[in-house]
Amino acid sequence: MADTDLKPSFKKQITERIDGLESLGKRIGLSTALLLVGAGTGRLAVNVSADSNQLQNRSINGNQILACIIEIILTLLAVYAYAHFSQRRLQRWGEGKLSKPDEPEFSWLKEEYQQQARHYLLLLLGAGLAWLLSLLLYFVLRRGLNTTESTATFWLLLTAGLGVYLHIKSSLCFYGWQLAVIAARQPAKPEDTKGLRAMLKFGAVLWTFMTIVYLILGLHFHQWAHAWLLYPIAGLTYCLLLTWSVAIRGLH
Repeated sequence: MADTDLKPSFKKQITERIDGLESLGKRIGLSTALLLVGAGTGRLAVNVSADSNQLQNRSINGNQILACIIEIILTLLAVYAYAHFSQRRLQRWGEGKLSKPDEPEFSWLKEEYQQQARHYLLLLLGAGLAWLLSLLLYFVLRRGLNTTESTATFWLLLTAGLGVYLHIKSSLCFYGWQLAVIAARQPAKPEDTKGLRAMLKFGAVLWTFMTIVYLILGLHFHQWAHAWLLYPIAGLTYCLLLTWSVAIRGLH
């Protein structure tokens, strides 16, 4: 009995770790979304300034080059923060020791995991809808309501940023529940996080690749207006892949 009093129960250990991951997900999600939206808004301000000075679309001045450099730094910083800190926390989670659960606790964990998988799917769909809404808003504002390019793009950036926040916030929490199930079935090892870390790396590579394509479209082909659409398209693609993955692994 003394042992039980000194050592937290399996359920308490799991919930404490999940709370930590959820808090981290909120912070990383918010900072990543703000960095991406901030980088895009800075680029937008430079484009508006260039238009007001009646510069040719194909001319590139010092401000545009500086905006590109800042945009690259902020975007890569956002991607690095998401991938690096998420992987570190997940690896520590996998290496941490947990007391083995008894049968009632393990049953609770399986039920909670399936419930969290459903909740995660809903949040993923919410992120997907935000990215889809960003595309629709852009075309409705730009083509339907004839607003300025800058207004349409600003709303596109905000809704795309909301999708990024929802995705990252929900991902870390759900990954924690996956690790909890692994840890309950066998002693947790660093190798147990390989699949989750691979998914995080895939996301980082996807966003970095989209940023490179975005810059090529803007700098080389001078299609800044259409280049904005890459971010929500990339987010929607990633959301669909994750939804398929979770539906297979999480709801069994």
